[in-house]
Amino acid sequence: MVTSIVTMVGVGLFGTLLMLAFSQPPELRRGRRTKIAMSLPFLVYSAHMIGIAIQDEIGAISTLFQYVSCCIILAGIWAPNIAWLVGQGAVEFLFAPNRDGGGIRPDFKLARSLIEDDRLDDALKALKWELKKDIYNYEDRWLMAAIYKETKEPDKGLEQIKLLQMNEDLMPQQKENAHVAKKELLQLKAELSRKSS
Repeated sequence: MVTSIVTMVGVGLFGTLLMLAFSQPPELRRGRRTKIAMSLPFLVYSAHMIGIAIQDEIGAISTLFQYVSCCIILAGIWAPNIAWLVGQGAVEFLFAPNRDGGGIRPDFKLARSLIEDDRLDDALKALKWELKKDIYNYEDRWLMAAIYKETKEPDKGLEQIKLLQMNEDLMPQQKENAHVAKKELLQLKAELSRKSS
């Protein structure tokens, strides 16, 4: 009896830590307390069922059915988290900036996704990786300048615009956009200089 209680408490604590880890990314934190509260009874009960199945071979089939039912319910509760973690892992495996390959043309889907998630440092890493494929790429330099504007680093942003403008193949609209971005970065630099003085 005591052993059974200790086992259930241990499973409960381990399960809570595991569920906290499953909901650690900011995108998955919403409602995690409710999920954990809903999951713990099923988790502890499933651990109890395993104990019964081991001790009582006669009721093993019935106990197994209850255990599988608990697992299905838990999977349903945590399916969005599992899907997100698997998807994120697949994306990082296939398109991580430190991974060789990924095509010969620059691809900014990952960088744009990271920017949307406000993961600017990771987005910069992805952009710098893609930059190896085309050092004067308009979209790459443009996105980097936008990130440096967001992080209040106008000098780095102006450097990107300068390199961007060295591209002789820019379309008229792209040249205009670069001019506007340069103007905005210079204004930001002036504002920061005034605040620091």
